[in-house]
Amino acid sequence: MNGKLFSSLYGPIKLLPGLPSRHGIKQLPDAKAYHAILGSGNIFFQELRMGGYLLRYFVFSFLEPVTLAVQEEGEGFQSLLSLKGELEHKVQGMEGCRLGEGQFILLDAGHQKTETVFPGGRECHVLNTYYSASGYKDLLPLFPSFGDDISGAAGTPRLFLPAPRPVGTAVLDAVQELFYKTYRPHLQRTYWELKLKQALFAKLAETYTEPATRHPTQVERELAWKARDIIVQDIALHHSNEALAQMTGWSESSLKRAFRREFGMGPYEYLRRLRMEEAHRLLQQGHQVKTVAMAVGMRPSQLTTEFKKHFGYKATAVKRGGGGEW
Repeated sequence: MNGKLFSSLYGPIKLLPGLPSRHGIKQLPDAKAYHAILGSGNIFFQELRMGGYLLRYFVFSFLEPVTLAVQEEGEGFQSLLSLKGELEHKVQGMEGCRLGEGQFILLDAGHQKTETVFPGGRECHVLNTYYSASGYKDLLPLFPSFGDDISGAAGTPRLFLPAPRPVGTAVLDAVQELFYKTYRPHLQRTYWELKLKQALFAKLAETYTEPATRHPTQVERELAWKARDIIVQDIALHHSNEALAQMTGWSESSLKRAFRREFGMGPYEYLRRLRMEEAHRLLQQGHQVKTVAMAVGMRPSQLTTEFKKHFGYKATAVKRGGGGEW
């Protein structure tokens, strides 16, 4: 990894090569992998370099809040996506922004120092993709406003979005396939480049061509996160929108509107995503489908159907410590 990793709790962090044998996280085929086992947590890191792209996948897990600082080396325009958990990202000289699960930002940090604040007690998965000019230049004619933003940045720190955006289905599909779709080695790298470009195209399409939508107010954001905290407390429970509204002290219509504006999906869709991710994690650990279904609050038949729909392969195809088979 370029740059130096520094923790507010542990000082400079040295990443060791490879991943521990029992790490239970998704692995990118042929990616360089590193890890650091610290006093109250750990870091798993994978990196892929190809053509005009640099992909970095971090998994952070700490018992207490921690701030990690990196001195950027000017890789250029980048996308930061929170796949699991929430975080706050700061670039020196700019106001920080909070990313919820399933949200992304587009930015150019230049050569500035960046700080990422992770809350304690929950695992966070972050996908950070850097795009060189060769990786996006053919998209500029399609998104003139994006071209103006890139020119305006000119290597200086800049956020390209007024606020974090909920990630769309097209981006999620591309990201899922990055982890699970495999080809023969001479085809794999080209496939990854196509998927990273697909994800960037989808983000630009959502950001620069969709009609402007009203961002959630501070009150709506607080309401959405209050409902979200109720959901994640026990994903085996399914609270109806009516029940969530009663528990948060708002009307059902206000709850649904606030939740969708903040997270880009309804409360049940959000719960379903959490259940699928947890089911995949438990299956990787070797648990049986029946046991996993009970743990996430679903019938075995319902789990197998939803799992295939979400990941594109059967729950029984998940290998212990790995991904699925296509």
